[in-house]
Amino acid sequence: EIGSGLVGSEMCIRDRKDGMCIQVPHERADFIREGQALSHCVGGERYYKNHIAGTQMIFFIRKAALPDKPFVTCEIDMRTGMVLQCYGFGDSVPPKEVKRFAKDFARFIQSRISVVRKAG
Repeated sequence: EIGSGLVGSEMCIRDRKDGMCIQVPHERADFIREGQALSHCVGGERYYKNHIAGTQMIFFIRKAALPDKPFVTCEIDMRTGMVLQCYGFGDSVPPKEVKRFAKDFARFIQSRISVVRKAG
C-alpha cells in the first residue's frame, strides 16, 4: 500500500510493506547533494530543469528507517508514467524490490495524473 506520512521534517510517500519511501526534491541544491552522495549525474542541470518543468521528474528513494540517507534516485517520465532511470551509488542497478517499488510508485503517480486530466 502506498500512502503518505511524515518522516523527519519531510513529506514522505512510503510503501509500508517494502520499508521504502519517496522524497521529492524541491531545490537545485537537493539535486547536487544527491548526485554527490551517490556519485552519479542527477546533479546536472538538465535533470533539475526537466523536474521543474514537470516532464521528467526525479524522486529520491529512501529506506524508511533512514529517510535522510541517499539510497536510489529515480527518474519518471510524467507523460507516460515510465521509469526512465533508477540508480544507486555509482550508477549501480538497485535490487529488484527497489525497481518494483519505483514501478509501483510510477503507476501510482500516473493514476493520480489520469484522475486530474479527466476532471480538468
